[in-house]
Amino acid sequence: MNVAARLAGYGTSAGIHMSTAAWMQVGTRVQAVALGPIPIRGKGKSEIYRVVLPD
Repeated sequence: MNVAARLAGYGTSAGIHMSTAAWMQVGTRVQAVALGPIPIRGKGKSEIYRVVLPD
């Protein structure tokens, strides 16, 4: 199972979550909120971000 599949368990059907690596690639183009370190099986704790969609 990959990291994206594991992150899906922390999301909502209308939410987008990303890893630090993904955030570093798109951080200047989207707003996001850090959710803090979340345990990901097989990877340890990883900082996760939730994209904030414009109104």
